Amino acid sequence: MMDLLEKVYAVYFTKSNLSPQVKVQQIRREFQTLLDRPKEEFFKEMYRTRSTFGANPAVPHGTLASFINGELANMEWPLQQGHDSLALAVAQYVAGFTLFHQAPPKPDREFLHLFFQITESAFFRELGFQIPFTDAEGRLQKVEILKAIKKIVDRNRAQYTRLRPDVNRLDFASHTLFGKSFLLMLKDLDLTKE
Repeated sequence: MMDLLEKVYAVYFTKSNLSPQVKVQQIRREFQTLLDRPKEEFFKEMYRTRSTFGANPAVPHGTLASFINGELANMEWPLQQGHDSLALAVAQYVAGFTLFHQAPPKPDREFLHLFFQITESAFFRELGFQIPFTDAEGRLQKVEILKAIKKIVDRNRAQYTRLRPDVNRLDFASHTLFGKSFLLMLKDLDLTKE
């Protein structure tokens, strides 16, 4: 399954003379092979784990900060047009791309994981995790989110003594505004080791 997903990624992002329509057709064929697999075969590749065995390159916090800075502008048009889910997808792209392709410092990884637990809480609950960051209607639970941020800071404070996220910047009015403000908070973290 991972090989197929990497092939799909390569088809889409590899510079070639193929038109976007042809690329989409190739991607569709690849996904169809996944859909054609027997359910039993599909789930043999899924397992619960606390970590993976990826070989992503280590990157400093500045790499994530620059990426956030470059991508957040892409949230503005969807926000202005009332396309909240599209705007949130930009923030999720930043988090997902970073976690999939890079190995940022531990606090960044923990904050990005928390970001997904908050924005995709229903998914985590379906996996069996106790996720207190949204209520049954999907509303953000500010107190629980702030507690989780504090736990990340406390776990990492010995190594990153300047780790002080500005939680006052967080906007809990919607998932989209929260996603944007959360990434802005991450961008400005000081992960200097002392």
